[in-house]
Amino acid sequence: MPTRLAHPSPPHTGVSTKPGAIHKLAKQADVLMLVYLLGPEGLLSTLERLGYPTSHEQLARTVEYYLARTAHGSTLSRVVHASVLARMDPGRGWATFREALAADLDDTQGGTTQEGIHLGAMAGTIDIITRAFAGYRTEGDRVILDPRLPHGLGAARFRLQHRGQRLHVTVDRDTLSVDADPCAGRAQAHLHVAGAPVVVPSGQTRSWPAHPRTPAPRTGSG
Repeated sequence: MPTRLAHPSPPHTGVSTKPGAIHKLAKQADVLMLVYLLGPEGLLSTLERLGYPTSHEQLARTVEYYLARTAHGSTLSRVVHASVLARMDPGRGWATFREALAADLDDTQGGTTQEGIHLGAMAGTIDIITRAFAGYRTEGDRVILDPRLPHGLGAARFRLQHRGQRLHVTVDRDTLSVDADPCAGRAQAHLHVAGAPVVVPSGQTRSWPAHPRTPAPRTGSG
């Protein structure tokens, strides 16, 4: 939750140090971690199940409230914010992602990089590409892919392994492709693409339009 800070305040926060000044400020992402971990839809459904029905508009206002009051006193903070914004405001998500990416290159924390690179933040930026921009997650025996590339990212490619099956994922503005490596233990990989269940036979490739909600798979060589 936002912290009520009174004089004196830490110099890196940018908060006024005048006597008597009171501010609401979060050092790093806290409440928005719920959106980061569960996703917007997952958080809304969880709140409703607990007896706290919340609308998309209320969630959007909550996100904006904390975006305006977070000082990013940790390199992980922008990782969380970029992931949250990637699903709700891709343009701002891309800009925040680039800021997170430059944490060590620009030493954005003011001298901490010389003590060691921020491996957590570096790994977090990869997570943004796969989980937020490419929309990758798992549910039971299925791999779910729901890509929403921001304007600044033309394409993304990554590999993953799910239940012993290695998959190569490529997504650009027009096409989502999944190449399943030959696997003796699994005859086919089960996916969810554009809201519909699909399969990719072991050793083959399947492709779908990146944006339409109804996937129309096209067979490719494996």
